[in-house]
Amino acid sequence: MGRLIYGARGVRIEMDDLLLAHLQMLTIAKLRRGEPFLLSWVETIDGVDRSSSIWMTQNVDLLWEYEGLRPTKLDPQQLETMATQAASNGGLNVGEEAHNPPVESTTVSPAS
Repeated sequence: MGRLIYGARGVRIEMDDLLLAHLQMLTIAKLRRGEPFLLSWVETIDGVDRSSSIWMTQNVDLLWEYEGLRPTKLDPQQLETMATQAASNGGLNVGEEAHNPPVESTTVSPAS
């Protein structure tokens, strides 16, 4: 289980390493082209499903952490599907494949 750590508040979104690698590749490609997008997921807290979303933009610190080595074999079809969703008004929804655990006491600082 890897994690995307988003912004100065350190929002942690955990997901499978392979999904995280696809998201990283997609995010880098889109942000290089100046194309921010909405990323959404579902989390279950105390048996209640909750939907969360963040705005993926060049102005926010992003950190990808992998449980193991970053997967190198990515599925081009999955990347295409994710790119199509990310370009839509509804944004990219990784659904229940990711969740947002409580923010820990650690904070994310921008690289200097």
